[in-house]
Amino acid sequence: LVTGIYGATAQGFPTISTDKETKWYLIQFMNGGNAITAESAGAQITTATATGSDAQLWRITGDATNGYTFTNKKGNILYVSSAAKNQMVKAATSETGVSKFFINTTTNGTYSGYEIQPKGNTGISMNLWGGPSENRGVGLWDKGDQNNPVQFVEYSVFENLGNISIIPYPAEL
Repeated sequence: LVTGIYGATAQGFPTISTDKETKWYLIQFMNGGNAITAESAGAQITTATATGSDAQLWRITGDATNGYTFTNKKGNILYVSSAAKNQMVKAATSETGVSKFFINTTTNGTYSGYEIQPKGNTGISMNLWGGPSENRGVGLWDKGDQNNPVQFVEYSVFENLGNISIIPYPAEL
């Protein structure tokens, strides 16, 4: 298990959504804890404090062979124009450019977690562009960089964080 900000515990590799069951995840960068956010289609995505907004909740569909598609609750799909280094990650309302990605365990020595790599080039990964500050873009950079690792926090876990009791109740009152 990987512990992220706010004490959230990621469950490891995300459950892939199907026609019968959808799982929503916050995708948090391990360096800084900000979440991938896509407010509108046609724009570059950003990172922001994890709030669980529709712009930050992602369902993942697809498979390990053909790649995964990331779609948020607003209907935005992540894509890059090409699977080349320095491309910026954007959002669209339909699959555009390279919209399939692979999820692989990070090779970074500072953080554990996963890296999201575009289909066609697993030598690069989604990266916090310019470091872990809020409102940064996300681009493609060399695999293993400290700004690449992410964790998938299931929304039900994130949503219930405020309801978890720190002090255990006695068996009898």
